[in-house]
Amino acid sequence: MTITSQSGAGLRILTATADLIIVGEAATASDALHRIPAAPDVALLDARFPDGSGIDVCRDVRSAYENVRCLILTSTMTTRHSSLP
Repeated sequence: MTITSQSGAGLRILTATADLIIVGEAATASDALHRIPAAPDVALLDARFPDGSGIDVCRDVRSAYENVRCLILTSTMTTRHSSLP
C-alpha cells in the first residue's frame, strides 16, 4: 500500500490496525507519482494536494499499472462526482 496525503499521520492511524505493509508515502501529487513503487496493490490517496488532486494521481498510476486499486479519501464537506477510467 502506498499512502499519499497532505497529512500522512492521519492516514497512518487508519492503517495502524490493518494487516497492511506501507511501501511509500508522499505529501504532494508530484511526490506521489515519483514515490509510488511499481504496481502496489492499493494506493491510498488524499483527494486534494497542494499541487494537484488524488483523482489525477490515480488516473496516472492506473494508466501505468492497470491492476492498482485507488482508495481516495477526503475531509471536504462538499460532494463532487468524478468518473475514473
